[in-house]
Amino acid sequence: MKVFRSISAIKSISESVLAIGGFDGVHHGHKEILRKLVNESRKAGIPSVLLTFSPVPFSVLSPDLFLGHIDTFNERIKKIKKSGIDILCMLPFNESLRTVTAQNFLNDILINNFNPKTIVVGYDHHFGYKKEGDFNFLKKNASKYSFNLILIKKVKTNTEHNLSSSAIRELLKNGDIASANLLLGSYFTIKGVVIKGQKLGSKIGFPTINIKLDPHKIIPSRGVYIVVAKIFNKKYKAICNIGFSPTFSNKKNIKIEAHVLDFNKDVYGEEVSIEFLDFIRFEKKFQSVEMLKRQILKDKNKCLEYSFKNS
Repeated sequence: MKVFRSISAIKSISESVLAIGGFDGVHHGHKEILRKLVNESRKAGIPSVLLTFSPVPFSVLSPDLFLGHIDTFNERIKKIKKSGIDILCMLPFNESLRTVTAQNFLNDILINNFNPKTIVVGYDHHFGYKKEGDFNFLKKNASKYSFNLILIKKVKTNTEHNLSSSAIRELLKNGDIASANLLLGSYFTIKGVVIKGQKLGSKIGFPTINIKLDPHKIIPSRGVYIVVAKIFNKKYKAICNIGFSPTFSNKKNIKIEAHVLDFNKDVYGEEVSIEFLDFIRFEKKFQSVEMLKRQILKDKNKCLEYSFKNS
């Protein structure tokens, strides 16, 4: 898969099968679009192209409401690559791009650079200034520019929640990891370098690894989670706390720390991956360290009892 960060980096493609969208999280709906994109491309014998954006448009259009990216830039590329598409064009979404009309976006970007013979879009996709571009807009222009149009309908899931990146972000912020994972079709994951902490866990018999936060990545609700920690390409059962450690301090500096079971090596400076499997409880302030220790032991036992067969 070839990856481009700008239109200028691409020599105009003679013809293509094209999909457009945000693709943050690369959830079940996105995967359905990618499957159709690759299938149509192979049938036509021409390149499959995904045009997406970084950062995702919502973060620029509504920064006060945006909760954070589900995937980092590199995580999104890695997930998309698994689909088997030929070309990924990830345009920077900025103030100048947000004011481009749907007609100019179609003419100047899609047609002039990719010459799509087929365009694949999701049922709820919008583009162009004030979201004036959608499936119906493309349908009106299809004959003029000689492209076929394929609409991917809403994908049904086994949850009561709407399948969208925004819905997944809300679930993560509410601590509903299980539902978020169902919509994603994979485990929500945080990767980061292990940094030095205050060693509070070690002092009470539950040593932890502290993960450096990515400022652009969404952080789930404060609380304790059952997770899998991937260290040196090996997976370990773990419990992860996201929060302020209120029993020890009144400071509001959020941290991500994991107590890894059956592991006691020094991994400062190493990158680890934390896969979130399920939610145990919200973070709370305990009246004593002894009460906290008893609760952590209960959390640890829940982790030991959890079925890790699919992780």
